[in-house]
Amino acid sequence: MSKKILISLLVLLMFFSCMSLSACHKKEESKVPTEAAVRYDTLEDIKKELEFDIKVPKDLNVEAYTIRKKATIQVVFDGGFIRKAKTEKSVGNKVEGTESETLVIGENNVKLATKGDKVKQATWRANGFSYCLYFQLGKDRDTAISYISQIK
Repeated sequence: MSKKILISLLVLLMFFSCMSLSACHKKEESKVPTEAAVRYDTLEDIKKELEFDIKVPKDLNVEAYTIRKKATIQVVFDGGFIRKAKTEKSVGNKVEGTESETLVIGENNVKLATKGDKVKQATWRANGFSYCLYFQLGKDRDTAISYISQIK
């Protein structure tokens, strides 16, 4: 074979090898919400936009205030998020590998998704709104219940 043919074959072989590697590469799945969200500077700005607001625990390290899907307030904090929407539909997603239980907290039936002794997610409905509290790494039950009690 001539050098040109060998070089061409080698280039093609390298090209297809690279293509097959990139096709097999699995993207790392992020636990942070990925839906398009519009960021706001303050919760007051969100209240003006949606005509409702949210009360969150004061000791959270808030990273962002956003509106998701043009109808849901989302407060992203270090290690999780809180959502509130004026809907009867849940604003939480199923958390794989968790067990489910329901607790009464205040006047609300709160569905907890737990993994071991950690609460990963809590969802509930109150006064025409749906809520979701999510912890990426999970939180102890007492802390989660305290946060749930403070969210309005």
